Amino acid sequence: MSLNTKSDFYDVLAEKRNVKVERARYADVPRIQQMAQDAYEDDPLRNYLRNTPDAKKPPVAPRRDRLYIWRLMAYLELGFHIHYHAAFPVEHGDAYVTIGHPSPGRTKSAVLRMLSRVTNGVLNRTNTPEQRKRWEEFEDKIAAASKDAFGDELRRMLHVLNLAVAPRHQGKGYGYALMALANAQADEIRCASWLLSSNVINTPFYESCGFVVVKEVLLGEDNPTWTERPFAILIMMRAARS
Repeated sequence: MSLNTKSDFYDVLAEKRNVKVERARYADVPRIQQMAQDAYEDDPLRNYLRNTPDAKKPPVAPRRDRLYIWRLMAYLELGFHIHYHAAFPVEHGDAYVTIGHPSPGRTKSAVLRMLSRVTNGVLNRTNTPEQRKRWEEFEDKIAAASKDAFGDELRRMLHVLNLAVAPRHQGKGYGYALMALANAQADEIRCASWLLSSNVINTPFYESCGFVVVKEVLLGEDNPTWTERPFAILIMMRAARS
């Protein structure tokens, strides 16, 4: 496998296929955002957070405006990762990964906190009461579980934030190529990695990339408005390589 993390381009051998992983450009944002939306269409967490009993009731903003605002927030988040060289697509948006590096520095941390506050503020104004309740449940449970799993070590770990592959391109090795890049970046700085998996069917894939389940969080178990079975969000970790 040939990999040069100091170049704009990464040639990765994945599933016996040569897959070119590039550093994302701002021009890639619309395509990446649409691809991710398609890839997460049937994701259990997305369905839990969006498909609430009051989802069709008129909230503060009409549904059309909410979709526009959500898309805008996704653009801002992607733009942040592109600016800090932490977003990497295949073919400019057929698949992508975003990476949170450890010890980001004061400026990046301040920008990240500001972006988080803006995002939470927008969600509070555009989401329905039940959607806000479920977002808070998700965030509180993940924060508690990740702290319990990693403690202070969390801030020294590389975080695989998002990974998505367009449905029509799944099975081509794109996911493996992107995870190979994330693992290589972690190995370069000799740190452990972690991620959240919101769909248990992806567990074997992440395990094949060196990750193991360290914590499981159940959502929907105490929510009377959720009529389906509770489902698990997995916290997974890959140990540091010397």
